[in-house]
Amino acid sequence: MNQSEASRCVLVVDDDPHLLNLLDLRLTQEGFKVTVAASAQEALEKISAEPPELVIADIMMPGMDGYELCERIRATENMHSIPFVFLSALAETQDKVKGLRLGADDYLTKPFEFHELLARVEILLDRYKRYQETFEREAKSEIATSGNIEDLGVIDLLQMLSFGQKTGEVHLEFKGEEGFLYLAQGKLIAASYRNKHGSAALPALLSWSEGRFTVKLLKSLSVLPTIQHQTDEAIFEALRELDEAERIKQELDPTTVPVLKQGSEPADETEEEIIQLADGKRNISEILAETSYSDFKTLQTMRQMIAAGKLVISRLGEEEPAKQAGVDQLATDAEPQVYNLMIVGSNREARNAFIRAASGEDEPEQDDGRMVSFGRFKSGSYQLNLYGLPGAKRFAPLWQTFTQKVHGMLLLVNPGIEEEITNVKFAISLLKPHIFGPAVIINTDPTKTGVGLDDESLQGIKIFTCLPIDKAKAEAVLSEIVKDLAR
Repeated sequence: MNQSEASRCVLVVDDDPHLLNLLDLRLTQEGFKVTVAASAQEALEKISAEPPELVIADIMMPGMDGYELCERIRATENMHSIPFVFLSALAETQDKVKGLRLGADDYLTKPFEFHELLARVEILLDRYKRYQETFEREAKSEIATSGNIEDLGVIDLLQMLSFGQKTGEVHLEFKGEEGFLYLAQGKLIAASYRNKHGSAALPALLSWSEGRFTVKLLKSLSVLPTIQHQTDEAIFEALRELDEAERIKQELDPTTVPVLKQGSEPADETEEEIIQLADGKRNISEILAETSYSDFKTLQTMRQMIAAGKLVISRLGEEEPAKQAGVDQLATDAEPQVYNLMIVGSNREARNAFIRAASGEDEPEQDDGRMVSFGRFKSGSYQLNLYGLPGAKRFAPLWQTFTQKVHGMLLLVNPGIEEEITNVKFAISLLKPHIFGPAVIINTDPTKTGVGLDDESLQGIKIFTCLPIDKAKAEAVLSEIVKDLAR
């Protein structure tokens, strides 16, 4: 732990003296300045005397419980954004939901692994520091912050605003286009882009890797909520739709023109809108730009309409519709059993090369710069959706977004690079307790033996050696993962 972290003050609140002593000892050994309190009331007194940078608190305590302590802290002007972690024996879902809704930033259940607690503490302190640097400087106008999307991605920005429980508007600009995101007390409630709103607008906005953002913090919003999911859930679903839309675009050439078969009747509102736009002049890309539905929803519906014979596709200037290459076969193929795999790696080129090799895709002429890369691997009747995520510690909140949605994790590491070893060890401590499927580490440098981690860290994890561009080895590794998932 570096010198700047050594002075970080953590307050631990619990009526169990043995746990207090243990956490005091272990956190002090990690370089933290630790303050302990045996009750919530004592904690409030110590917070008033010296505000900590993070609070770890039990729930069930005599007198004031942890829930009320959290509420009191969140309601105090100069302490409302202090990171707060519940560490409780209450393991029921409703207890966790209640704690998070009261404003806690994280919730761990007893018994717990200290390494995981430490990883979560580091995440929250890092996020708090970045939040303070970005949003808690004195502003002369309602513009809280602005900058380049290349420097602070849209997903990262949303999670920081959610962390600070901010209410306001995010204005995004990219290549002459603009979009808006709206948050109320840290929850993403609405989005708009072109004539798409809510969840339909979110995938496009999250895909922007360049451009500008401007954040206005407001006391209240006048927009109607059009996103019902929690912020992390909405982000994950939008990223999934981005992936699926790109896959369908590979099947349906966006430059082709859908033509309505005479007498076709719409089955629902989505088909009705597509029928109105499919005038024989607009190609698929132009329809995607004008529809009020997301690209995935529109493309999925168009594919179904083509398979049902309601639409045929042609190219501008052609008199006869083009053959529906593969579409009829696609409609009759059995749906594979799908699993999601998280692929975390600090080296972006290595991560993307592995995903492309495993997916059988050619290297693109130009990297689109997305924070999350996608791929798909098929083995028999099984399919792995591959979600590639940056491996640096600061992206840990993004990893956690995917944790509840994936069935396994694969970590890329070059043992010759100390930073990559540190990041992988951190990822294991944070993610392994919550991903119950296969866990695999890939050594990306065959000249190195081992991956630089101790036996305790590697418990239950399989290790392979594979160059990221080695298609045969990448497929063999994923086939092993599929076998584990199919058991």
